Amino acid sequence: MRRRRDLLRRGADRDEGLKPSLRRATGAGGGVLAVPLATLAALLAPFLLLALVSEVDRSRVGLPVSLIRVTAPRGAACVVIAREAGEERWGSLVYRFTDGREASRRLGGPTDIFLAALRVVAEDPDRPFAIKAEAGVRYGLVDDVLEQLRKAGVRELILLTGPPPLGPKS
Repeated sequence: MRRRRDLLRRGADRDEGLKPSLRRATGAGGGVLAVPLATLAALLAPFLLLALVSEVDRSRVGLPVSLIRVTAPRGAACVVIAREAGEERWGSLVYRFTDGREASRRLGGPTDIFLAALRVVAEDPDRPFAIKAEAGVRYGLVDDVLEQLRKAGVRELILLTGPPPLGPKS
C-alpha cells in the first residue's frame, strides 16, 4: 500500500500505458507537442507509397524532340526501348514493359512485348499504350515493337517525345 501511495504521489498511474505518448517539449521553443517518430512514420507511410505508385515507369530516356507534346494518360501501359546502361554504342538494347499498375520489368525483345501486351489487352482492351524510345533507336526497331503491339490488339498508341531545347534559334 505504501509503495502504491508513493507511485501516485510521483505522478505514476496504473493506466499510464493506455495514455497517448504525446509530451510537451519545454525549453526555448515553449510548449510544442512532440510526436514520437514511429507514430509519424506510420501516419506518413501510406501517402509516401501512393506517391511512388503514381509514376510507374521512371526510366530515364533521351526522347526524340518534337514541338507537339502528347502525354500518356495515367495508367497507360508503357514500352521502353533504350540503350544498355554504360554502353556507348548501340550494340545492346534494353526493352522494358509496364502494364501501368506495376513497376516496369525487363523483357527479352519484341516477342516478349507481344505476350505482355496480349495479357494487358485481354484484361482491358481500351488501355492506351505508350512507346518511350531513346532518340537514337533505329526506326526499324521501333517498327518491330509497333507491329507486335498491333498483333496483340492495341487500339490506342502514343509515341512519347521530349520538349525542344530552350534557347535562341539559329
